[in-house]
Amino acid sequence: MSSESQACRQCPACSSEQIDRTIDDIGGICEACGFVVDHDSVSLDWEIADGVLRRSNNREWRSACHIHNATEKRLMQAIEILETLGDDLDLSNDLRDAAVDVYCDAFRSGVTDGRVTACVVAVALCIASRRTGHPIPMSRLTQSEQVDETKYNRCYIAVCDALDVDLQLLSPSDYLAFIRGQLSGETDDQDPAAELLDAVGEDTQFVGKDPAGVAAASVYLVEQEHTQKEVAEVVGLSTETIRQRVSDLREVADDV
Repeated sequence: MSSESQACRQCPACSSEQIDRTIDDIGGICEACGFVVDHDSVSLDWEIADGVLRRSNNREWRSACHIHNATEKRLMQAIEILETLGDDLDLSNDLRDAAVDVYCDAFRSGVTDGRVTACVVAVALCIASRRTGHPIPMSRLTQSEQVDETKYNRCYIAVCDALDVDLQLLSPSDYLAFIRGQLSGETDDQDPAAELLDAVGEDTQFVGKDPAGVAAASVYLVEQEHTQKEVAEVVGLSTETIRQRVSDLREVADDV
């Protein structure tokens, strides 16, 4: 059996093998989600591998593809948005692939129905980045003109509920790897900013404050190689917010 006919056994959108092949001139129609399986569908830049969409190594990304129905259009739109956000944030291919897995899981669950695609994609990136141990600050993801913060927050809760994702709160230290990677492209196991954050601990001064902002302020304080504006841009917050977190850290550190 050819590789093309093998790939057509599964729906590229939902992996179902329930495909109606009685219609001439097309590969078939998925009875599970309605996806039109064309002979070219398996050659898209993202292909099915082990039941999930992954970037193909055989073709240039963003090459021409045929969009046959609303299902395929939504999937391709999501991937284009993911690539745009990935380029803006200089994210690795591994993280992008992990985000596609999350998006496809959400798509199959039905939680994406009626939701803004860009918000679902941003949530998928957030969840995937948390799983890799390098969480992306929400404030950075919602900087995109395509991602409304209020709709993102609602979407995040809905997707996490649908996929049984733990809504665990993150600490400032959790964001250091992302900040370091954005500023210098490197991370340090012996991060002096982490030592500062450990020293101030769970001080009530930071209750209710964005942990990414506290993390950015700690990086600014221990190094002072970057401006407050630079660290603010990395986490998607205002310079004034970082200035206030720097002041808070100095005050608490003096009392330690």
